[in-house]
Amino acid sequence: GDHKLRSLLIRSLERQEGAAEGAFAEAVDRTVITTGSAQLIYLLCEALLDEGDIVLVESPTYFVFLGPVETRGARAIRVPIDDQGLRLDALESTFQDLERQGLLDRVKFVYTIPEHANPTGISLAVDRRKGLVDLVRRWSEEAGHRIYLLEDSAYHGLSYGRPEADSLWSRDPDGETVILARTFSKTFSPGMKLGYGVLPRGLVDPVLTLKGNHDFGTSNFIQKLVRLVLANG
Repeated sequence: GDHKLRSLLIRSLERQEGAAEGAFAEAVDRTVITTGSAQLIYLLCEALLDEGDIVLVESPTYFVFLGPVETRGARAIRVPIDDQGLRLDALESTFQDLERQGLLDRVKFVYTIPEHANPTGISLAVDRRKGLVDLVRRWSEEAGHRIYLLEDSAYHGLSYGRPEADSLWSRDPDGETVILARTFSKTFSPGMKLGYGVLPRGLVDPVLTLKGNHDFGTSNFIQKLVRLVLANG
């Protein structure tokens, strides 16, 4: 994607997270522009999932997400929520059950919508955010392979009159666990179909290869238009 646009997106992240300018500069090279966040989700499923693999999701979850999972022959296991979002105790129990069943090696990532989740509208409580990242990191160590946390942040920016919590991505200092997915389809214009992801370094090349096979790059015109909008406030 357009380098200037990616730089503006990361600078915007710095402002949202209250970080100093340049604090996230290294993430520009790990930022991938996609044709909406739905394409990013599909590319991640294609890159990470094989038949029989497992994704852990909130219950209920965004039904459109389940399509790419099922297309890959994988399955989604649902984890209960409450009025504060994903229950960490329930996620812990799910991991423990899968370990007992000998299926921990099939778990590839956890999918969550931390702001205004679709379909519930619930946002993940602030005091659960770091705990969620730490829990997934710990179970990665138990599994002996990287388990990612996919933060579908499509509805970030829709909290009117009150600040939004820090992202899960900002709670992952080494940038190797959380995949941040965002889009302008909700906050700017549905017809623009422009999204982006900030990926762990090892996923950048696989996703870019698949992206090239899909469409050889997101519309340059749309990228330049959104870049102008961001630059002009």
